Amino acid sequence: MSVLSIKDLKKEIGKNIFIHPLKRENINDNTINLTASKFAWSVSTSHNICEDEKTIIIPENDTALIYTNEALYVSNKIGGTYHSKVSMVSKGLGHIGTTLDPMYLGLSLIAIHNHSGKPYKLKVGSTFVSLMFHYLNTPTDNKKRHDNTPGQIELLKEEELDKFNEWSEENNWIKMQGELESEMLNSIQYKELERQNYEDKFHINLLHNHPSVGYIAKSVLIGISIIIFVYVKNTYELTDTSSYILFMLALFTLLLPRAFSFIDNL
Repeated sequence: MSVLSIKDLKKEIGKNIFIHPLKRENINDNTINLTASKFAWSVSTSHNICEDEKTIIIPENDTALIYTNEALYVSNKIGGTYHSKVSMVSKGLGHIGTTLDPMYLGLSLIAIHNHSGKPYKLKVGSTFVSLMFHYLNTPTDNKKRHDNTPGQIELLKEEELDKFNEWSEENNWIKMQGELESEMLNSIQYKELERQNYEDKFHINLLHNHPSVGYIAKSVLIGISIIIFVYVKNTYELTDTSSYILFMLALFTLLLPRAFSFIDNL
């Protein structure tokens, strides 16, 4: 298996990876951060531990089960692993170690243990787990799906799930592949990601496949520089050699190299 980089992630989102709601700012160099939803429970009591739907309070020496806001679908070519955020582990929370199966569909239910001696507060909507995606060397059999119930919902008591079940019935995209794909593909965030991908691809293709474009742009800059030089010479009536030299040095050693560097890095 090989880990997907940010370029791979942007390429695969909309093809082999679907995630909704998608937030472009949560796409990192080789992971996607997932955010905490208002649906969170204590393992020891099975009670909801989210106050006013704004703050999750994980009791000391207890384990919390927290649903992500994001629902996922990955094809039979993609797997993944969930990882802890260093900022949370450093405050006494346990490491997250679980996998994302190929062809998984649904929300993710993340177990976090609070080893510290005091309650830990987590804001709803904040990032709390990083998901790393992997290419499979060989795609799995697309007729078989993993046996895990999405989100391992059976770990919780039925009476504590009423609000979640009601919400999930109103949001079929968390469990219907077609609706999940439609929600993501029609979202503003995905359209912005596609626009950015197109612009990046256009710049790369234009300058790498047609290097003459870069040469032409540089030639135009040199021509503009000469025009500026002639204009300054006539306007300020530069006649002494030292003035010529100083102006040319400023133009060709300070301005043009910066402009050329900008063109090369497009």
